[in-house]
This record gives sequence, structure tokens and C-alpha cells, in this order.
Amino acid sequence: MKLYRVMKEHKLRQTVFYNWLREAGLIQKADTGYVIGENALPGMVTITSLEQAPDGSVLREQTQVVIEDEEIPELLALYAKSGLSNLYQEEDRQVKPDQIKEQLHYLTKLVLAVQEEVHQIAKRLEKS
Repeated sequence: MKLYRVMKEHKLRQTVFYNWLREAGLIQKADTGYVIGENALPGMVTITSLEQAPDGSVLREQTQVVIEDEEIPELLALYAKSGLSNLYQEEDRQVKPDQIKEQLHYLTKLVLAVQEEVHQIAKRLEKS
């Protein structure tokens, strides 16, 4: 799993998490992103992705660090024992009414589409 996804799924504070990873030597900042550091845990590897132009030429190379799922608990335990403060994101962020309306509108459209699909399937089953 990409470290960014680990951070998101476990609601870790991004700046604290990445600073700790660098200071602990688990990752290093590179021109292309992040690569594994000299103290990388087992199961940590660097992956490279290429952004290509329509003609196939490379526009940008990006590196990221991933960790095997089995090693995530150890990583999180080390992070928790780091002694740093503000390890986790704050909860209960206020959702704006416009966001709720937008999500409700999207979900309503989705339910209507599913209902229509079920109706079409029922019609086909009646004919057979």
C-alpha cells in the first residue's frame, strides 16, 4: 500500500507523518518524489510511475514508497511510539450545506438509475 494511502486510511497528520518518516530514515525526499531510506522497514519498496505525452515521450517521472500490508501495523506502532504530538488528523470537520446538497443530489440520481435498471431487468425476465 502506498504510504499516502496508509496516511489517509489511518487519519494520520500528513506533515507530522512524512517528517517523522524522513527523520527516522524510513524514506528520503528525491527529485522525483520519495524513495526508501537507509532505515526502511522490510516490505518497503520504491515504485516509479511515468507520465507520458501522447507521442510516448516521458513528461515526468514520479517515485513513491509502498509498504506491504503485513508491515503496516509495525509502521503505525513505531509512529505512535515516536513521542511526537499531533499524530492524527482532527475529527469532526464541519461539512458545508452545499456539500451535503451535492452529495444528496448525486445519490438521488444514483438510486433512480438503479431503480430504472432493476425495472428493465424485471421486464426482460417477464418476457422470458
